[in-house]
Parts: sequence; C-alpha cells; structure tokens
Amino acid sequence: MVNVHDTLSATPEILNGTIEVTKSVVELGSKLDIAKGAIQVVGNAADSITPFIPLIGLATTIINEVISIYQQAEYNKKIISALYDRTKLAEYAVDTLQRRKKFYESNFKRQDWYDAFNRFVDVLKDIRNFAKEISTIRGYQKYLKSYSIKDKFEELSVKYDTVMKDLNFTLAVSNEEQRRYDNECLMDDVAEMKEFLQNIDGGVINTNQMMNTVIEELRLMRISLESGKGPVTKPKQIAQSDLTDPLIADDSDFRGSNKKIVRKSYKTTINVACIPFVLNEMDQEGYDRKDKQLVILSKLSECTNILKFYGLANLDGLNHLVVEWAQYGTLRETYEAYDIPWTRKLHIATDICRAITFLHSAEIYHHDLRCENVMLTDHLEPKLANFEYARGASGTTSSIGDLMRIVHWLAPEKMIDKNTRYTAKCEIFSFGMLLWELTFEVSPYQGWDMDKVQAHVLQGKREKITFGPAANERESDIQKCLEYVIREAWKQKPQCRISLLNLFNTLERLQTKYKNVVEQELGLLPQKTLDLDGTGTPIFSDADAEGEGMELPECENFTLDFEIDTMITLEEGIKAHKNRDYDKAWKCFEYHALNGSAYAKHWMGYYLWEGRSVEKNQEEAARLFKEAADKGIHDAQLRYAFTLQKSLGKKKERDEFIKYLTLAADGGNSTAQFNLGDAYTNGKLNIPKDEKKGLHYLKLSALQSHPNAVKLLGKMKVDFNNEEST
Repeated sequence: MVNVHDTLSATPEILNGTIEVTKSVVELGSKLDIAKGAIQVVGNAADSITPFIPLIGLATTIINEVISIYQQAEYNKKIISALYDRTKLAEYAVDTLQRRKKFYESNFKRQDWYDAFNRFVDVLKDIRNFAKEISTIRGYQKYLKSYSIKDKFEELSVKYDTVMKDLNFTLAVSNEEQRRYDNECLMDDVAEMKEFLQNIDGGVINTNQMMNTVIEELRLMRISLESGKGPVTKPKQIAQSDLTDPLIADDSDFRGSNKKIVRKSYKTTINVACIPFVLNEMDQEGYDRKDKQLVILSKLSECTNILKFYGLANLDGLNHLVVEWAQYGTLRETYEAYDIPWTRKLHIATDICRAITFLHSAEIYHHDLRCENVMLTDHLEPKLANFEYARGASGTTSSIGDLMRIVHWLAPEKMIDKNTRYTAKCEIFSFGMLLWELTFEVSPYQGWDMDKVQAHVLQGKREKITFGPAANERESDIQKCLEYVIREAWKQKPQCRISLLNLFNTLERLQTKYKNVVEQELGLLPQKTLDLDGTGTPIFSDADAEGEGMELPECENFTLDFEIDTMITLEEGIKAHKNRDYDKAWKCFEYHALNGSAYAKHWMGYYLWEGRSVEKNQEEAARLFKEAADKGIHDAQLRYAFTLQKSLGKKKERDEFIKYLTLAADGGNSTAQFNLGDAYTNGKLNIPKDEKKGLHYLKLSALQSHPNAVKLLGKMKVDFNNEEST
C-alpha cells in the first residue's frame, strides 16, 4: 500500500506559490501602449463602442505580437505564416469594425456579441501562444509528446472560424483553397523539422529525437544569471596536480600576445589550454556573477561544437580557465596560414551552425560571430568560443565598447540603433558574414573604417561574391550552396533572412551528398593553392530601400450613454488576485471560463478548490483543472494531479497522477519537477527507481530555487550546477 503522506512533498504553501508566481501576461496598461493606434481610432467612435475599447486594444496588441513572432520565427515558418494570415484577417476585421461603427452599432449593444468578442480575443491568444511554441525547438517538442501539430492547428482553425462567424465578420478562411494551402504548410514544415531533428546532433537532440535535457538546465541557469536571483553557483575547481606539462613540447605550447596561454595535460591524457583569469573577490556581486557565467560555460560544453570548459585552476597563485586545446588556433589564424579546401569549408560551416542551434535552443545568443571566435582542433573540428558578449534571447543587448572590432559582421538594424533588441535574425546576419569570411578567407570590408562600413551596409550593399574556377562538380555545388546561404542570411530586412532550420538543412543536405570524400581532400592546403575569388576587384550590389512606419493621431475623450455587462480582461483579473481583490478576480475568472478560456478555467478551479469568494466545490474544481490541463495549461496539470492524491493507492488514479505530474514537470513547473524527481530518485508511488531521471528533474527544480529540491540535493551531496557529485 502506498503511503500518501510519505509520497507527496508539496505543501499548501508551495502549491499556492505555484499559483502566485504564475507568469502573468503584461498588464493591460502597458499592452495598450502598443495598441495605441487602435484606441486612438475608436476614441472618436460612437458611445456604443466604448465597452469594446479594452478588448480592441488587447486584440491589436496580440495581433502585433503574432506579427513579431512570424517575423522572428526560426522554425515552422510556413505553419506560422498560415496563422499569421488569420491574424491579418482579424486585424482587418477589427479595423473595419472601427471604421464602420455605425453599421455595427446595434451589435455593440448586444451581450452575446460582447461575449463573442471576448472569445475572439481568447482565440487570438491561443494562436499567439501556439505560434510562439512551435517557433522554437523547446516549444515544438511538446507536440511530439502529446498531440500532433496538425491536430492543434486544426483545433485552432475551427475555433477561429466559429468565432469569426459568431461576430458576423464576413472574412472567412474556411474554403477549399485555404485548406489545401494549410495542408501544404503543415506537410512542408513537419518534413523540414523531421529532417532537421534527425541530423542536427551536436548535443541539441538526444537519441529519442527529444531536446537534450541539459538545454533546459542551461535556460534556467541563464535566467538566474540575468535576474541576479537563484542559488549561488560555483564552477568546478581543478587541482594543480591534475595539470602537467605535455610529454612532447611544441613551439605553439605558449600563445597569446604575452605568451601567457599555456598548453597542459589534464589527467595526463587531455590537452588543455590554461588561460589567466582575474576574479575580483572584493566585488561579491560581480564575483558571484562570474561564477555563474563559468558554470553556464561548462554546461555549454555539452555541445560538441562549442569549446569545452573544464573548470578553474589555481596555478602558482593565479586563477586560470582550463579549456579544450585547439591545435590550429582560431579559424582566422588558420585561413591566414593555409587554404581551406571547399569540402572542409562546408563541414566547418555546418558544424558552426550546430553550435548556434544549441545556443538558440537554450535561448542564448552569441552576439559576436566571426572566424576569430571559432577555434579549430587538430582534427579540424570547429569549436565556437569567446562568450564575452553572449546574452539571453530576452535580455538586453550588451554595451559593446569596441564597436570597430565587430561592425564588419553587424546586422544593419543594430547599426541604426545599438539599443535595438538583438534577435535571432541579427545572429543569422552575422553568421552570413562569417560564412563569407570563411569562403574567401579574408575579413569583410578589410581596411574600411566604421563609418564607411555602416554607410555601405545601410544602403543595402554588401561584399562581393565572385568565385574562382571550380576544379570539379563538387566544388561548384559547394560554391553555389555557400553563395545561396550567404545571400539569404544577409538580406536587409530581418524577417526576409533565412531561418536557422533552413540554413542548417541546406548545408547538411550537401554535406551528406558528398559524405564519402576521401580524407586527403579535406586537409589544409598551402596558401594561394586555391583561386578563391577569381579577381581582387571589389564589386558591390544594391539592395531594395526600406520603408518606414507611420504615426497615429492622439486619442480624444468620449462618454457612455448606455449600459452593457462588461468584464475586465483576464490579465486584469490576475492583477486583482495579486492585489487580494478576490471578489473582483472571481467574477473575472468565472466570466472568462464560462466563455471558453482554458487559462480562466484553471483560475476558476483554483478559487472553487480554495473556496475563495465562492462556496468551496472541489469536485467542480477538479473537473475544471482537468479541462485546462488537457489544453496544455501546466499549472492546471499540477493542480489536477494533486486532486488525485487521496486515491493514489489505486493504480488508475496513480497512473493518472504520474501522467499529469510529468506533463507539468516537462512544462517547467518547479513543484511538479521536485515531486517527480523525488519519486524517481526514491522509488515512490511504485515507480521503478531511476536515479538519473530523478536527478534531472530535481536539478531543474533546484535551478528555479525550489526550496525542497535544493534541500534534497544538498542532503544527497549533489551539486546541481555540475555533472559530478561532490
């Protein structure tokens, strides 16, 4: 018999905390700033439209977010394009609604039409959330575990068409031509993703075609670093006795301008570089931050194409970074000393793309892609290095003082405004410039000053692409492939640049085609062996000019001369809950739940379960939790699982508990991760003991500062930031 009290460790406080710390959407006030145009237009409208103003503002904001997701998407671009089409139709419908307010005046006074408009906003939210999920590997894998991309897309399409009809919007997409287009988008993207996941390797995907678990750990560690919160972490310390002089000395054992980078043997067999590293122990905050950065660097080493960081060592009283030894130095140093054969260039380009994919999967951008930051091993394997400027995908751009050093690889949108948010599209542009540099073995715009480079690039002009004669069909194919990828990567408009997925698949296909090339044809060649560009004449081409946006007029005051039963948005309801205005919050959650919002059902269930501002009804709460859980609301999955805790002695209920607890844990809920990790580690709930899986979930929970997870790992003497236990 299972002892329920010994099995479950989530206290009411922790469960309540799960609700309290649920990431709420940005509050409506700031949302409406983005949607200023929508509100300004309706400011002059007839009074009847007034109750709809917050909804129109919210709809406009969501539409803008979907547009942004579409423009930045690196995966499933065609599916997101189909969702984007629906969003643009919705945008047109909202615009028409405002311009023809007199025509719709009678509808504005109907309660059922107001309710339908709330459902319309909810559908737009669902479209936004789905598009955001499938635009990343992390979000996409959710649909490999539960139901398919196709099922979710069709569900959203039906909901969208239904609510558009409920509102009598004549714009519809439910026709045969649209269905055929949707199906083509689904088929193409699913096939592209399948090919990508099968070939990406590099530590991104495991043998089960799922994202490497270390990537989620990296993401959480990066969030902890940027927020300044979370547990203090320490990099691995390497004893000086484990670092010995190499058996065979070489002139290249000492590197750097002052020859302070030294080659050593780690544990007698591994060649490493020891790099002097200064830690200011007087600056505790900066000291802790550096430590966290180094721990993240050690995790990045899971990627086979990122330079491995082994730890910190104190050599003769000085701190040193201990990293993988790169025999050929940087990629730039290599091409300055040798010619790199075309087939080897293709291999190098593909492997660097793997490293970038690994970083982006953990929501980290490198910010400084160029050949000088790629190291080359004795086997000519590229290793991405120098993460000085690396930042999270949602973090602010680093202030880069030496702009002159990187401007030759910098995206035009960053040249215009250094405060512009750095995106994946900026990284794609820089990668395109790196590929040009690798292709022609010279720095782009060599000898140009910063102003000249900026003026040139902002006019839509680029470096020349002119090849020397190819020796055979293989070299010709590689040249054509590199030219295509480079041109697609450095397009002026960010949204027009090639996606990381398509970039990788393009390179990988050609590499697979020529996988049987003999090793002799992959080795480095003496300088000037290859005629890389055919000429030395600089030729540049113009690109299309970019358009600008437009300003909207100021909003005017208006009055209300009739009444309709309006309701605050779900976001405002969550804000009311946080402010302990429970009556107001309950009315909001009840309204939106009855109007079909899955997230509101989760909140309504919580209030019914706790009896907050309403009579307690835990049976109805459990039903609502399950409905929301089955729609992918992770907090609801945890809540529903714990409604079953009194019946865990029964196999059916126990299996159901584990199923939903796992869904919540895989969705990032730290309480679920702790309980699942505890169960696997200690064999609770009759789950077969699996310490590896248990430690994985416990680490993820601890990285989110879950107190019980941190405490349990401490008892187990496990350092959750490093692979080795202490």
